[in-house]
Amino acid sequence: GADIVVDSRKSDPVAAVMDATQGKGADLVIDCAGADETFDQSIKMAKSGGKILLVGFYHGPVTADVSHAVRRNVTIYTERGEGGTSVGRALSLLAAGRLTAKPLITHRFPLSQVHEGFNILEKRIGDPVKVIFNP
Repeated sequence: GADIVVDSRKSDPVAAVMDATQGKGADLVIDCAGADETFDQSIKMAKSGGKILLVGFYHGPVTADVSHAVRRNVTIYTERGEGGTSVGRALSLLAAGRLTAKPLITHRFPLSQVHEGFNILEKRIGDPVKVIFNP
């Protein structure tokens, strides 16, 4: 499991990780946001020989200091997540109580407001992560 989770809206994520690891960096950084700056931040957070897992979808090209990752032997992985057994494994973890989705749900709408919900997702209004539509 994760030792720390950082809300980048409240604190500098690189500083928080470096502080929590006494300046060593994280063994594994998982970027779920896919924001312009998060790939570069992930590189800066990973320890020498560490790993980065990119699961967020970026909205276009991003700028990152990849040479920093190369110099420190950081391995970068990607995962789309919806294929193979990923969904089944995630559902099993949820059912077993070993994983919670609540922090990912940022917006809830009745079905009558489906257009508003999709507008928020499309335009990224209010930092949406997951939007739930209730019948």
